Parts: sequence; structure tokens; C-alpha cells
Amino acid sequence: MKSISFLKSIYKLGILFLLLSLIFGLAIMPALSAEKGPIKMVIAHHFPASLEDNEVQLSMVRFKNLVEAATDENIQVEIYPNCTLGTEVEYTKEVQAAGKTIQSSILSSGAFSSFFPSYQVMTCPFLFPDFPTAWAFFDSDLFAKFMDQMRSETGLKYLGTFDDGGGFVAFTNSKRLIKTVEDMKGLRIRVEENPAHVAIIESLGAKAVPLEWSQVETCLASGVAEGQFNAPGLNAAMKFWELVPYTSWTGHLYNSLNWVVNDEW
Repeated sequence: MKSISFLKSIYKLGILFLLLSLIFGLAIMPALSAEKGPIKMVIAHHFPASLEDNEVQLSMVRFKNLVEAATDENIQVEIYPNCTLGTEVEYTKEVQAAGKTIQSSILSSGAFSSFFPSYQVMTCPFLFPDFPTAWAFFDSDLFAKFMDQMRSETGLKYLGTFDDGGGFVAFTNSKRLIKTVEDMKGLRIRVEENPAHVAIIESLGAKAVPLEWSQVETCLASGVAEGQFNAPGLNAAMKFWELVPYTSWTGHLYNSLNWVVNDEW
């Protein structure tokens, strides 16, 4: 009996020691964090820096304000819009590489497919009939499981999906309005570096010109491409009407943006 009583006493002392250790650890964490300096989170994306013509930069600024306020600025968020840190693929590779210089990025479906080829299925024509159906899908358990597969294959953790400039795309070009399939014949259309996009455009009789995002404005101005397609919000933010004034809202694709962060960071 004495041995049992002794063991109980040791057990209680052990629990007390663990509780005191936990309290002490929590008490000194802010001090240790302050000594090491704030944690930096760098986020890169390809949308303009303006807060008035796109949802991405506005959302990131709101995220920055919330995070820094909630952590007493122990986490500081730096936002680099408009491909400041390279192309979508280049800066997302930095996110993938242990997140040492860039921890997070937002990238288009075409660029995202470079990391997760299965995502090309999301660029199938007429996949969604309307906005509510698209939103319900991206909020579904099915899509969450799909992105868990991406996480295991890429080392990128999925944070959320944006409608890329409004989702359903519109063609813009410098030659004519597109009212029928015949109007597509012979047009040189810039597409994302995505085999699915190339196949769609060429099946319509046009010539696909695959280029990464930072080259779009130059290729349209020079005539290397005579048109492109993106959702109306992005077309407006980039003022594409100055280069390609004919707009046809075909809605044949639903463009999405994926926000990711390094999984280990």
C-alpha cells in the first residue's frame, strides 16, 4: 500500500511539473518571438497593385491587415503584385522550395496545372452552367479531397479559390466580334501554357499562342497574338480594350485562381 501511495505522489508531482512547464513556456513565447524578430510572409501574385479594379490585391491587403493586427505584427505580410517577383511558375517554384524567400502565391489555372497536371480538368469547356454551381463545387468536399491530392504531390497547401476576374471568360481580339465558330478561323489567340487551352482554341480553328502572363500585353501590342480570353474583370483591370477592342462574352471556360502556401512553412 505504501508503494502505491508513493507512486501516486510521484504521478501527481509529474503532472504538476508538466503543467508548470507548459505555463512557463507559454509565458516566454512572446518574448522569444520578439527576440528573434517578426515572422515574414511574402505573397506573390500577377494582378495589378490597384485596390479599385481587382479582387486579389484588395483581398491580400485585407488579409495582411487582419494577420498583423491579430499577431501584434509578430507576423508581417508583404504583398508583391503584378509579377514583381517573376512569372507565376517562377515564384510558385520558390514557394515550393521550402518557402524560404516566398511563402505563398496566387496563380491562374494554366500556371497551376504546371504543378498539378490533374487540374487541367478544371479548364474543360462549359464545365459549369452558372455561378452558383461553380461556387458550390469549389466549396465541396469533393474539391477539398482533390486539392488534398495536390498537396501530397506538390508540397503546396491549398488555402482557397478566387473567381479569376469574374470566372466565366470573354474573348477579346483586334479583328472582329466573335459571334459564331466561323469567326474564330485564323485568329491568333494567346492562351495560358496549358495543353487543355491549346486544344480548345485549335479545335475552334484558331491558332493558339501559349505565353505566360507577363508577356500578354506585349504580344497583343506587337500582333504576335491578335486576341486572348479572360474573365471580364481581369480584361477591364488590364485595360485590354486599348489593344483588342472587340469583346465577346462566350463563357466557354470558368477561370479560377488558387491561393497556396508552402506546406512546411
